[in-house]
Amino acid sequence: MVPNRKTRRHLPAAMQRLKAFELTCKLEPGSNDVHNLDASLSCLLDSPSLENLLLDLHTESDSPSLFQLGPAIAARMRSNLTSIFFRNMVVDLPNLVRLLNHIPSKLRKFSLDDIILSSGTWEEALEALARKSYEYASLSRPSGAECDDMTKRQYKRVFGRDRYTYTNDVTRYIRWSHRDLPNPLSLLRSAPVADDGDSADDESTDDDAADDGGVDDDGVDDEGVNDDGADGEGVDDAIQTNSLGTDNDNDTNVANDM
Repeated sequence: MVPNRKTRRHLPAAMQRLKAFELTCKLEPGSNDVHNLDASLSCLLDSPSLENLLLDLHTESDSPSLFQLGPAIAARMRSNLTSIFFRNMVVDLPNLVRLLNHIPSKLRKFSLDDIILSSGTWEEALEALARKSYEYASLSRPSGAECDDMTKRQYKRVFGRDRYTYTNDVTRYIRWSHRDLPNPLSLLRSAPVADDGDSADDESTDDDAADDGGVDDDGVDDEGVNDDGADGEGVDDAIQTNSLGTDNDNDTNVANDM
């Protein structure tokens, strides 16, 4: 749903107090859904107060949503945004770096699930991600760039999670690069892992193993937003529905089903 012209004129003022935005929806690749969502987010996320952002996108066929992280999310300064969860999106390196440059240096949570990198390399993306400080960070099931050239064993060695700690070298590097940990993709490029066919790494779980502190089956961020869509510390400006309505206090409701 794209807000009409009159609604778009009033949305920026209504969004100024918005602190939490959570959207879980299904998009149909090849339809106008992707374009409409980008147009809607340009209006809905025009808030300097935003602290918590969750975009969990799905398709009927489980194919990539093809929604791109673009200027609607990455272009403006977001000095209060400390919790981010993105699932099933396309990201290019310049816009990822732009987003990282526009958010605080210390973040409570940053999670990327099922993300396709359309330009640059994941090695460069990890370098950019590691410049921030996180209480929790995760990168699960990435694709695109050098991921598409890895064998199954190489992929699991880098991104598969340990069966005991549910973490991996990528997560440890993003969170603890200040401890002089090497970029695991730089190591793989300089010393590729020997391939034994399609056998999985014995020390890793499968790709859809649970990620502690991530999101549960309904796509809700365990540490980020609570059941009413607000930040854990309590926010009454959260967005939960996709039907727009604004009262005198500029509180906004937006439906989850676009």
